[in-house]
Amino acid sequence: MPITTLNELNPQQKQIFHTARGALTAKNYDYTLTLMQPLLKQVPLFLEGRRVLRTAAIQKFKGVGTLAKTMINAQALTILARLSTGKRTPEEALAIAEEALAIDPYHIKANNVIADSGRGINGLELAAFSYETIKEGNPKNKANLFALGDVYMELREPEKAEAAYDAILAFDPIDGDAKTRSKNASALKTSMRRGWEDAEKSGDFRGALAKPEESLALERDAKSVKSEEAVLQQIQDLYEKSEADPANLNYPKRIAALYEQIDRFDDAINWYRFAFDHGGQTDGSLEKRIDDLGIRKIERPMADLRSRIEAGDETAQAEHTELNQQLIALKVETSRRRVERYPNEFQYHFEYGEALLLAGQAKEALPELQLGAKQPNVRHRALLYIGQAYRSRNMKDLAIKTLVNAKTELPTMTDVKKDITYDLGHFYRANGQYKEAVEQWKEIYEVDMAYKDVAKLVEESYENENGETDG
Repeated sequence: MPITTLNELNPQQKQIFHTARGALTAKNYDYTLTLMQPLLKQVPLFLEGRRVLRTAAIQKFKGVGTLAKTMINAQALTILARLSTGKRTPEEALAIAEEALAIDPYHIKANNVIADSGRGINGLELAAFSYETIKEGNPKNKANLFALGDVYMELREPEKAEAAYDAILAFDPIDGDAKTRSKNASALKTSMRRGWEDAEKSGDFRGALAKPEESLALERDAKSVKSEEAVLQQIQDLYEKSEADPANLNYPKRIAALYEQIDRFDDAINWYRFAFDHGGQTDGSLEKRIDDLGIRKIERPMADLRSRIEAGDETAQAEHTELNQQLIALKVETSRRRVERYPNEFQYHFEYGEALLLAGQAKEALPELQLGAKQPNVRHRALLYIGQAYRSRNMKDLAIKTLVNAKTELPTMTDVKKDITYDLGHFYRANGQYKEAVEQWKEIYEVDMAYKDVAKLVEESYENENGETDG
């Protein structure tokens, strides 16, 4: 992910952050703001710090009266007016917007400045955070909810995107655009999960990347992009500006993003690499973008082969299989390199472990997934993959124990818990524990009988006195 983590801060910056977080806990909101604003000027993509800053501002804002809030809004607009007094870099715009948000954290214009500036420095997570803040203060702002859903689609987090679009439908159930985007998000979620479902059935995790390109097709359909001619004209304009101001790396970054928009991946990679190299090879977000585009460059022709495969074209199937093998190998290589460069980033260990598991290297995947499980946002998915790795190594007892423990950490039946519970059922069945297997599937059946084939598994169990299924 392109954000800056706590581990990447220098010792002095870490100390400032810990002091600010302590001040927040002590409800000393002014001191928190005083500490965090200068720190974020140094590390604008330190999202964890920005969350602390925003929490302090929100808590302070909640204690302000209605009349005072009206005055504060006017003050925020005065601060934002400085953005129109001259050309500003994304980093400078972020700093000005944060001054406004320190007094009015829900200010729509200021949060949108944060979102736009975040995009300017490849910080999509920062954009999502800003839209979420607007949503908290203005839950029925339709334009913001669309923006929130769209950025989550770009981040390939379809569950969150679907929730944003569904929030629109909750107060405007006839909005056709929201319905369409919600369906696209749901389809993308299903498509991203499908590869793992196939792998679970076959026991061969190499097949799990067979259809990631379907996600890309849905993602492209979900966006309204400019015509290629208009994009190329923008690129030409930016190129001329870059020639006139070669030290400004925002131009090549924007050129790369535009090439990416029209799926010219080689050109996008070259411009991102130019920005990365001329920036001293210190911007991890650019490095990740280059790697991700290399993966998408393979996924795109795989998408074009799908219709031929569905028509029974064996040549297309062979080409698809070869590309899939290249894709898995590239994912292993890029994730390995990230782990070597950023050994304290648990997210990267998770991605490396996932790639190794897909490549059929379960033994090598296990230690990486165990480290990845320390990353809160992927912990339970990592535990699921750990269980699958144990199972592929015939360590059935450890597989079951891992998934049982993972289930206990999830109080509600989320999508991840469904995946864990479903696999646990199959693990029990493989271990000869048929009744325990059916009990797992029944838990899913009671809340979502359309999930995978649980309806078939549960209903068939009633046809067998001992509870064993035929599936």
